[in-house]
Amino acid sequence: MKTKTILLLIVFSLGLWPVAASAETSIKSSDGVKAVLKTDPAKMMIDLFLSEPGGKEITDAKVTASVTFPDGRKVKKDLIGMKMGEAYSFMNSLDMSRPGRYSFDIAIKSSGKSIKFEFTQTIP
Repeated sequence: MKTKTILLLIVFSLGLWPVAASAETSIKSSDGVKAVLKTDPAKMMIDLFLSEPGGKEITDAKVTASVTFPDGRKVKKDLIGMKMGEAYSFMNSLDMSRPGRYSFDIAIKSSGKSIKFEFTQTIP
């Protein structure tokens, strides 16, 4: 046990332990809708929070995300609406383990209108 502890201390002190990419947040507005995209590569999660001009959460939407990975590969994900704690978001899992630029083209259909957002985030 003592040897394990010493080895872990050496690994951390020399900076040899892989550093997890931190969560990132981007905010955009369009047609009176505010979109907050939160990505957390360590948890392999993307969350999209939508609200109206007065701050009321949008919960009745169909949301899809077309994601372009750093290597150019694309994937389309439905973002599922769910209330977690006090907040309602549209979420899904996403492997963001590769460093580089990720592009998110978000399509939202709610209350008879369609809105699109484009986000870009870079994972170091």
